[in-house]
Amino acid sequence: MKKKLLPVLLALALCLGLLPVASLAADVSCAVTGGNIYFDAGTGTVTGCDKTITAANIPAEIMGVPVKTIGNQAFQGCEQLTSVTIPQGVTSIGNHAFLRARALTQVSIPNTVTSIGIAAFQECSSLTSITLPASLTTLEQNAFEKCKSLSQIVIPNGVKEIPFGCFWDCASLSSVTIPDSVTSIRGYAFAGCSKLKGILIPGSVTEIELGAFADSGLESISLPNSVKKLEMEVFQSCTALKSVTLPNQITVIGTQTFENCKSLETVSIPASVTSINSSAFEGCDSLSDVYFGGDLAQWSAVEVGGYNSALSSATVHFNSSFVASNWAKPEMEKAQNMGLIPDVLQGQDLTKPITRAEFAAVSVRVFENLTGTHALPAVTNPFTDTADLEVLKAYNTGITVGTSASTFTPGARLNREQCATMLTRVFKRCTMPGWTMATDGQFKLSYAMPAKFADDRDISSWARDSVYFMAANKIISGVGNNTFAPRNTTSAQEAQGYANATREQALAIAVRMVENLG
Repeated sequence: MKKKLLPVLLALALCLGLLPVASLAADVSCAVTGGNIYFDAGTGTVTGCDKTITAANIPAEIMGVPVKTIGNQAFQGCEQLTSVTIPQGVTSIGNHAFLRARALTQVSIPNTVTSIGIAAFQECSSLTSITLPASLTTLEQNAFEKCKSLSQIVIPNGVKEIPFGCFWDCASLSSVTIPDSVTSIRGYAFAGCSKLKGILIPGSVTEIELGAFADSGLESISLPNSVKKLEMEVFQSCTALKSVTLPNQITVIGTQTFENCKSLETVSIPASVTSINSSAFEGCDSLSDVYFGGDLAQWSAVEVGGYNSALSSATVHFNSSFVASNWAKPEMEKAQNMGLIPDVLQGQDLTKPITRAEFAAVSVRVFENLTGTHALPAVTNPFTDTADLEVLKAYNTGITVGTSASTFTPGARLNREQCATMLTRVFKRCTMPGWTMATDGQFKLSYAMPAKFADDRDISSWARDSVYFMAANKIISGVGNNTFAPRNTTSAQEAQGYANATREQALAIAVRMVENLG
């Protein structure tokens, strides 16, 4: 009986000010659903719980003492725990804090937590989503390993590295947002994420370590040029991976980097590479095209280790007249052969955003290809900010207008829904007698409505018909996860250029338009 009363008497003495916090030697209990949690009032730490608890709405204070920390192993192995609310004021979640809380489905983390410890949520296999607070700066290794139901994660801006094994074997993870604050992706960070088909790696990342994406579901990857170091096995056994663009600062492709990437068809290798280590491309049986940034002499000088027979059987393309992403190069070659690449884009970096003036030039080439005629420029230039001949041709044929009565804003960038709409106008101009910009509403497009994009609500009403007309005719497709990215809807997207159309995207649409509608 005395043992049961001791925590209560100590807590009462603390509340009455009869004992200093430092003098407390025993944890006090606090009732939650299904049992108690235990609290060290001397440190402000939740130290443990009854294994019978099912929900824990942790108060901001226990016996008048602020809760500051969720301690190491505090809820470890609580197999019946389904939900946890962590109060404002808590700054850290300790190592193994919720390890193997396999029934946990809901966690509320306040915007005061700055660190999440080693394996803090490891094997929380029922956890489908979690919102990491903006205050977070430190994630420790294996924090969410084997959270097999976790489907998406947004890393807060302020986190500098994604640690070792952080999301290892998160088999349902399909969406990851990495902020510009991250500089390193540590070993096996996303290994075994079999539903992760794509990921945007920001230009702040400089190194990707051992096996970071091994056994994941990636289908394509374009690494930013900020990446200087790729360790071994980074993409090992990514069996769905079809195309890769490597950054232009790396000098070595590590051992087993792409080993057993059985679907890999194309890879772009920069001229900076001087060594390809053993087994880097072992088992890449589908590899058909290698795009090398240098010339034949430079490629011949690259030191290639053993077990890379896939490289010798692939076709190596050298230093093309334009720069394009790996996925786009076949269609860029078609565009060149079709005469769809205007002079302004010859020899340019086609991965960059396209401007209004450049897109006008592409539109003119599509118009000329579909009609078999040559577009003529307007005799009188209505614009005060450009005298570009291709802009005047597009204006004269009625497929574009200015941003005002006297301006065209030639350097402005276009988003994806604007590109779809402008090329749909080209189609109408070529195939619908009497069509003009002014009478556009009178001319209806005929097509079978395809499945809606997941971000259909973000497509502007004036663009929706054009977007789905293009989608129905397999001229445009999404950017992953059945999203179209029609326009930037947030300041963050605007800063990132999320929905900006690139030159190669515009040219790819032009190629498909001529092939499918010509």
